[in-house]
Amino acid sequence: MKHLYLILGIFLISENISAQNEQQIKLLATELHTDYYIERTYPKDLFTNHVVSDSLFSIFPDIIRSFEFSPDDNLKLYTATCDLRVKKIEKEYKKGKEFSNFWKENLKACYGKYVQSSPEIRFAFELQSNTTIYHINEVSAYVYHAKIPLSTDRDYFNHKKDERERLIIDITKIGQEQVLQLNQAHAVKDGGLALNLRLFSSEHWNGSFERVKVLLHINFKFTNGQVIRSEPFMVEM
Repeated sequence: MKHLYLILGIFLISENISAQNEQQIKLLATELHTDYYIERTYPKDLFTNHVVSDSLFSIFPDIIRSFEFSPDDNLKLYTATCDLRVKKIEKEYKKGKEFSNFWKENLKACYGKYVQSSPEIRFAFELQSNTTIYHINEVSAYVYHAKIPLSTDRDYFNHKKDERERLIIDITKIGQEQVLQLNQAHAVKDGGLALNLRLFSSEHWNGSFERVKVLLHINFKFTNGQVIRSEPFMVEM
């Protein structure tokens, strides 16, 4: 009988420790960390038609945050110049010419500006313990709604070759969880973790600066078994 009590006691202690471990991390803030964007807020009811499941909509906060593209005059002028360069390249494509290094060099600065003007969001995590370290071992996204852009077969630059941390979200996968890939390992430890992520709606840049509004949330799974879900938010990307 003592053996049984001892085993039961060890089991309860391990379960308690496991439960504590799974609540050690908190998401303190989700905020813009980029130029050319502004934050607006909208009442939840405006998104009624954007969410198929009533059960999902019921857990939405009353106010939805929206990170919206807001270029200044200098960026508008720059993107107009880039649009002209892209149109010139389109004409070359129609002549049957390949996308040579010459054209790539002509668009490199435009691509750099596109990346710089893409939405970057900081997720700030806090760890309740200062004696442990937990890594992010999976990131996933759930897209509630997105306006799907016209398809294009242009692939001028691939974001996957960019060493900066980013999430490439397939906005055509609406209503389903999709696991995403990070470039590097990230850990939350004493002092917390501030994770900056650029968001893209495609793995390549097709030469356009147009943005697509996407309603989604992002999940972060840590090595202690804890899964943290951001609040749903809208972002133009």
